Amino acid sequence: MPERDPQQQSARTISAWLTVEKLKTVNWLTVISALVAVAVVIPTVLSLMARWFWPLDLLTHFRIQIAAIQLAVAAILLLIGRFKIAIIPVVALIWNVTWFGEYLIPHRQVDETSVQVDESDLTSNKLRVMSVNVFTRNRNHDRLIEVIRKHQPDIVLILEVNDRWSRALQQLNADYPHSLHSPREDNFGMAVFSRIPFIESGFQQIGRASLPMFRGQVQLDSERIEILGFHVLPPTRTEGAMSRNEDLVAIAQIAEESPHPMIVLGDMNCTPWSPYFRDVCRTGKLRDSRIGFEISGTWPAGNPFVRLPIDHILVSPEFSVTSFSNCNNISSDHLPVLATLRLAK
Repeated sequence: MPERDPQQQSARTISAWLTVEKLKTVNWLTVISALVAVAVVIPTVLSLMARWFWPLDLLTHFRIQIAAIQLAVAAILLLIGRFKIAIIPVVALIWNVTWFGEYLIPHRQVDETSVQVDESDLTSNKLRVMSVNVFTRNRNHDRLIEVIRKHQPDIVLILEVNDRWSRALQQLNADYPHSLHSPREDNFGMAVFSRIPFIESGFQQIGRASLPMFRGQVQLDSERIEILGFHVLPPTRTEGAMSRNEDLVAIAQIAEESPHPMIVLGDMNCTPWSPYFRDVCRTGKLRDSRIGFEISGTWPAGNPFVRLPIDHILVSPEFSVTSFSNCNNISSDHLPVLATLRLAK
């Protein structure tokens, strides 16, 4: 019987060992891939229970950031050949995109779903509206005045106004002869400035927290327009979450029952990706003016990576939206929002 070549035997042993190690590596890589795929899907699954447990609603506000992570994980899994495992984050990614996808589609000049606008008169039925949360402790009053004068809105809702801010805003009186103030020191004061005379206007208290809500009407091209301005509690505790949700329901009911074209604006402490925001739009028959123009957020102003769109301008079907944008930072923790609207003839 011929003797085995020690070198050949050693080579076979090494080859067998490498094969085993390769299989171990492949198995570990598969396990790790599966664990990562499941991990990035968990927030999306939990967000499905947002109505049942208020902290889970907080996950809905980060759908874009979560979707970006899911996209990156799916891409890596596809690159390393884990095609079946990649299906897990892809399905969750598709679900998240259904919530914000319409915001990514650029606004068209002719909006087939909007009301018909008489192009013979593009000024008398046009309205520019701004909502801005100044952050009560912010003392850079002149920066806000500068932004307002730059953009020249017709109506401005200013939130978190205290007595100091109320006095500083008197600089706007020459440009905005019609104004109402409800200053408070608890971050829920507000003021409204308008170039257009108010037909009816005033502040009401809503909800269990008795927060002020502006409710007023102006005349625009022979049509009476109703405006609601508000700032609800943040959902950082059970009480705050319940109060916010109840106030949003009340605001939606007012919009639904109003016989006039409606503009609803303010700090909702809620993003469009939350089911509670969709409830407001559906019940109140309102449309988010941000759609097709702007998907980036307004708070916190200093962190663009986690910035959430919680400052809103919602409109009833009688309006078409011709522009929407976030404005420059005013040293607040929120960015102002500005929309240009046109009313149907």
